[in-house]
Amino acid sequence: MSDRTNSAPREPGRVGVVVDVDSSADLSNGGAELAAWWVRVRDLLIAPLVGSAEVRGWDVSVYADSRDGSIDCAEPFSEPLEEELMAALRDNRLLRLCMTHTQLDAEGVPDHGLAPARLEIDLVDDDLWRCNRLLFAIGKPLFGDRIDLAHQRLVVGLAKEAALVSRAGTGYVTVDRAGGFQSPFEERYAISPLDVALSLQTRARGYYWGNFLSRGHVDRLGGMERVLADVPAALTEVLDPKRELVYIQVTHDMNSVSREDIQPLRDYLQPVLPEVIEEGTWEGDPYELM
Repeated sequence: MSDRTNSAPREPGRVGVVVDVDSSADLSNGGAELAAWWVRVRDLLIAPLVGSAEVRGWDVSVYADSRDGSIDCAEPFSEPLEEELMAALRDNRLLRLCMTHTQLDAEGVPDHGLAPARLEIDLVDDDLWRCNRLLFAIGKPLFGDRIDLAHQRLVVGLAKEAALVSRAGTGYVTVDRAGGFQSPFEERYAISPLDVALSLQTRARGYYWGNFLSRGHVDRLGGMERVLADVPAALTEVLDPKRELVYIQVTHDMNSVSREDIQPLRDYLQPVLPEVIEEGTWEGDPYELM
């Protein structure tokens, strides 16, 4: 099996819309729901954006491996291959499935800096990596000059579906650099995602435009009533009362987020943020400072 922290291609410095939902729940029998979520993200969001982009072409690749070792591939996309892998996912045989769309440059060579799109499911496979991860990241240029409200609602809706399907511990929605297994906050402060995977129920992976918290985080913040009353956000929604899964959104528009908007949330979430050795400084765009 490949090194799961480095096997997917990275796109250093690429800015895009990123949804990353993480869970320590047992999803070994949840393949059908995961496959349905994958198809919805692909068909409703990624395919239309990629299909309407005025580009020279796309390099589309698929990465996958299975629980029993019978599937371990990194191949160009084809419909028969996707059908085979989706069947394996529905049958609860896959551990990892990742599809990337990378724009071709003038010479027909994949350029990871040119508005790629990525869709990924990673599931718990051993005692070290105790985290299920559902992720999609889409280069900001594919949305045009601004991310319209219809696309924002679709992104958030698919993120909420991911949180419910995976029985999420935590997660986020942001516009930031996307790549690797580190969240923007973890990358900014050199925090290992392996350490975070062991504390998903009590620690968030940073603070963002959209944030998913569950019971352990809510307890640290004083309980659900206190969170609903005190969190400095434009939108707070309880997604699953039994698990105290809550979605927190800083502003109504992801195009309009200032330091003044996000600083109060950063301060409020301190009890559930990972510990950092050295305090960082604010740099650049508020989405790129984490």
